[in-house]
Amino acid sequence: MKVFLGTFVFGLVLLAAVTMIHSERLVGGVGDEKEVDDDVKGVVASLSDSIKTAAFTSLTQSGENADATKFKNSSIDVLSYKTQVVAGLNYFVKVRIDGKIFHLRIYKHFSGSLELSKVAGPKPESDPIAYFQ
Repeated sequence: MKVFLGTFVFGLVLLAAVTMIHSERLVGGVGDEKEVDDDVKGVVASLSDSIKTAAFTSLTQSGENADATKFKNSSIDVLSYKTQVVAGLNYFVKVRIDGKIFHLRIYKHFSGSLELSKVAGPKPESDPIAYFQ
C-alpha cells in the first residue's frame, strides 16, 4: 500500500509540474512574448501618468532632449509583453511613447493592486523583452 501511495503522489506531482510548464505559468520563470490583449492594455492605461513621468525621467537621464508637454500628451502604444508568476504577477511590457521605446516592469498583486516597478529605456525596438530589476 505504501508503494502504491508513493507512486500515486509522485504521479500527481509530475502531472502538476508538466501542466504548469505547458501552461506557461511556471512560478518564477518569465513566459514567452505575447501579443497585446485588453488585459495588458488596461494595466498600462491605469498607470499611464506614472509611466510617462518615469519614462520621461529615464529619457532625459540618458541625455536625450524631449519636450515634456509633448511627451506627457503622447499616447502609450503597447507593443508586446511577457509575464512572470511571483507572489502576484510581473508584467514586462514593451511600449512606444513619443516615438521612443521603453520596457516596463509592472507588478500586479493578487488583490489586483498595480505598481510600476521600473522603466528601462529608451531602447532599440529590436531589443527583446527580458527580466530586469
